Amino acid sequence: MDRLSTCFSAKLRGRTILVIHPAWHTCGSHRVFCSQATAYRALGAKVISLAVGPTLLHYSLNKPVWNEYYEKSSDLLVDERLHTGPSRSALFRPQSTSLVLKLLSANYAEQMAGLSALSPLPSRLRSLCANREISLIHCNHFFNMPAALRVKKGSGAPIILETHDVQAKQYELRNVASFFRRRRDSFETLLETELAFCRSADYLVHINADENAFFASKLPEKQHALLYPCVRHPLKENSEEFFLIVASANHPNYLSVRWFLDSVVPLVPDLNLKIVGNIDHEFRDRAPSLYNAFKDAFVGSVTNLDWFYGNAAAVLLPTVAGHGLSIKTVEALLSGQKIIATPLALRGIASDVRRTPDLYISETATDFAFQMKKLSTSSSSGNRRRKNGHDEAGQLTQPDDKKRLARELMLKEFSFQHYLQSLANIVDEVLRGTRSDPPAAAHGSCEAGGHRRDPRQTVEAQNELKI
Repeated sequence: MDRLSTCFSAKLRGRTILVIHPAWHTCGSHRVFCSQATAYRALGAKVISLAVGPTLLHYSLNKPVWNEYYEKSSDLLVDERLHTGPSRSALFRPQSTSLVLKLLSANYAEQMAGLSALSPLPSRLRSLCANREISLIHCNHFFNMPAALRVKKGSGAPIILETHDVQAKQYELRNVASFFRRRRDSFETLLETELAFCRSADYLVHINADENAFFASKLPEKQHALLYPCVRHPLKENSEEFFLIVASANHPNYLSVRWFLDSVVPLVPDLNLKIVGNIDHEFRDRAPSLYNAFKDAFVGSVTNLDWFYGNAAAVLLPTVAGHGLSIKTVEALLSGQKIIATPLALRGIASDVRRTPDLYISETATDFAFQMKKLSTSSSSGNRRRKNGHDEAGQLTQPDDKKRLARELMLKEFSFQHYLQSLANIVDEVLRGTRSDPPAAAHGSCEAGGHRRDPRQTVEAQNELKI
């Protein structure tokens, strides 16, 4: 544990933090959830995660769905893992009739929150609430607020809501329709619902500068904080001759990669491309002919993303759709590799990252292809001159001062140390004036080797409906 972590390690000792999040994996949001858990444990807290099923298929007794989720999210290191999802039996209970009828005609944002409202709190969590052992609730995404509010009602703990972009903008981009009636609601209607749930939180946290400014203008009566996520920064290894795209399976990524394959690739002959992430599923479903044409380029999900960042000749960010901070942009900037990006890839970052010497911003497909061909030529000649950071004479090459300063700037903004200190300040502000008496029994060390409850032992016993 570094000196800063040691300094903060006793800050939340004896307290229990509940992190509520969608049951997502292999995506940028999941990496943010992991950062939250790691930081709270570094602050000395016991951390419990509650994964909330984001679809009707995520009812809590659907073992195949939840087993897959736990297997693919094993890097979420907490003290206990719980899960819940929409209860099928709730649909037929008299006390839920009015809620169900309302959801049938609700807008999409209300229906997403309704899934959380229909998800029972696990019995383990109800026990913690009854004993008032929860000190703080860190809720991710507005649509999980119904679950967070039930925990608050039982425990008295305040709620930090991390908004993860303006979801109404994401819904508008995806042109989503409400369940059952397939109605498409206006941006204003969706935003009104989102803001209503945001108002019920005690404190709002935002992960990019644009999002922070937007919510602060819409909800000036609430407390807001900008908290950039921290991500790992892979070390550069031996550059090979492939270009790298990292993309998880979502609609903006599909539109961006499709633009690249349709508009840029035809302009770059003999392209060695690797597309890493489960975006391949989107192309199999939406564009099978295009998937088959580039089948060799789609790598799929990988266990060691660092290797690809470390060995690529350059990282490509062909972003043409999306809102909010892009986690893969932050990872690329911290990788130390050359980057070719569209302007939209840099959205939500307040720092002047355009000073980074190895960042090439391209506004058109023609310019994007030109930069790729230019890098291919320089990379080939550069690899002949040096290997493993040494020139032909065997002397260690020194990084350019501008490049070093730009990288230091990014590390400062997105480092774990910066994240930890910022989160500690937010928690201080939230807990100030709230119930501050931690449970008498200490929860032990926050080190990774501490006791962790097997998440699967809660699959059946803990998910009786109690809305």
